[in-house]
Amino acid sequence: MRRIKFLLFIIFIIFIFLAGYKLSENLQDKKNIEQTINLKSIKHEIKLEKKGEIKLIEENKAQEVEKSNIEIQKKLENIINNKIEYYKVIRIIDGDTIVVDIEGVNEKIRLIGIDTPEINDPRKPVECFGVEAGKKAQELLGDKLVFLEKDATQAERDKYNRLLRYVKTKDGLFYNLEIIKQGYAHEYTYIIPYKYQREFKEAENYAQANKLGLWADNACKR
Repeated sequence: MRRIKFLLFIIFIIFIFLAGYKLSENLQDKKNIEQTINLKSIKHEIKLEKKGEIKLIEENKAQEVEKSNIEIQKKLENIINNKIEYYKVIRIIDGDTIVVDIEGVNEKIRLIGIDTPEINDPRKPVECFGVEAGKKAQELLGDKLVFLEKDATQAERDKYNRLLRYVKTKDGLFYNLEIIKQGYAHEYTYIIPYKYQREFKEAENYAQANKLGLWADNACKR
C-alpha cells in the first residue's frame, strides 16, 4: 500500500513538472510571437519613414531642378535681350509700312506677311478701313522701340528699297501677327511662303470668324 502511494506521489510530481514545463514553453512561444510582431511593426515603421524621407528628398530635388531651370531661362532671356537691338519708330506711313531710325538713318520698313488697305497711293482712292488700320498702327507702334526680325525665306528689300521685316515691340507685342488678329490687315504671301505664314493665316481666320475690324458686317459701305 505504501508503495502504491509512493508511486502515485512520484507520478503526480512528474505530471506537475511536465505541466509547468509545457506552460513555460507556451509562454516562451507567446513571447517570441510578440517579439516577432513588434519587430515587424518596427520594420514597417522604418520602411514608411524611409519612404517619407525618399519622397521628401525627391520633392526637394524636383524643386531645385525647377528653380535651376527658371534661373537658366532668366539668364538666357538676359543674354538674348542684351544682344537684341531696338530701334525707335519715328513715323507710321500706313498699317503695313513704318519708318524706323536705324543708327541715324530713317529706314522704311515693309512688314512681312501682312497687307492693309491703302491710304497713301496717289493712283488709288483711300481704301475701306485704311484709315482705321493706320490709326491702329499708330496706337501699337507710335514712338515705340522695336526689334526688326529678318526672314531668310524673303528678300532683304522689296522693289521699292524698303527693308522687309517682322516688327516686335520691347514689351513683347508681335505687331505683324496682332494687326491681322485684330482684323486690321489681311494675311499676305508674296510668291514664297514666309516663316510665320501658318500663324498669320490662323490669325486671319480668327478675325474673320469673329467679325473683327474690316471683317465686321458694317465695316465698309459697299
